[in-house]
Amino acid sequence: MIEMSDEAQLEVGETSDSVEVKIKAPTAEHLDLVDRDPTKMNEFVRVAFEEVFAEPEGMHSFDAIWKYAFITFTGVKLWCYRITTAICAIPCAVCWGCEFACLTFWHVWYVVPFMKAWLIGLYWLQRMWQIFISCFWDPFFDSLSRVFSNIKVSVTKE
Repeated sequence: MIEMSDEAQLEVGETSDSVEVKIKAPTAEHLDLVDRDPTKMNEFVRVAFEEVFAEPEGMHSFDAIWKYAFITFTGVKLWCYRITTAICAIPCAVCWGCEFACLTFWHVWYVVPFMKAWLIGLYWLQRMWQIFISCFWDPFFDSLSRVFSNIKVSVTKE
């Protein structure tokens, strides 16, 4: 069985006359429904009432207005998010799933082979550069470091 992290699992079995391939689709059993941002990648999006609204000293509204403004802000923010995600989450998940699938395909089938071919094609240049550096610049900087290694600097206050 080949496991692909949280993604699909692929199982290949061979018999004498056929090859059997089983693909197990990912399930939501491993999801943590309490901590939905375990890597804290969206901490900057969290906005509390106190981070948006603040009344300066001496300029306070009625206490009831302040309380109802807090309840309204947090309630509207919560339900607006829930309604928006109920409408858009699945289509966005499909779009982003396709996007990352295409990026993965592009990387696996184009970028890596292209880079490998490029590196093979330019191996001679890399080798020539290494020879040039080791023949000319390494001795030069080694000599330069020996010249300056005996210089001592001292600071005195007068």
